[in-house]
Amino acid sequence: MEFLAAFAAARPVPAALPGILGRLQGEAGKACEVNYHPEDVDYDLKAGPGYTWKGEGGRTYHLRIMGTAEEADAVAAALRSRWPGGVQVRGSVVAWPKEPSTEEDAYLEGVLKAVVK
Repeated sequence: MEFLAAFAAARPVPAALPGILGRLQGEAGKACEVNYHPEDVDYDLKAGPGYTWKGEGGRTYHLRIMGTAEEADAVAAALRSRWPGGVQVRGSVVAWPKEPSTEEDAYLEGVLKAVVK
């Protein structure tokens, strides 16, 4: 028993998941459908690290968190130059649907409000 206690104490404590993950899990259709991508959240757009999830109606969304609102605006501008529609910014967060949309996405706006508090 002492061996097990010493072994457990020697193991590093895993880092806690970022708070944003929990918020997105609450907004997603199913919590297990939220994923973090450390290289490119959207390989087609070379968008950088971020999250994907399946939301309303099974639609896939991407989200990227920047350090400042200015960085988010710059990333959004770059994405908009390569993506026909649907990129939204709120504070330091940029989000967009996998399938382009020219109409207002109330679901995504609601997610951004929940994420950026």
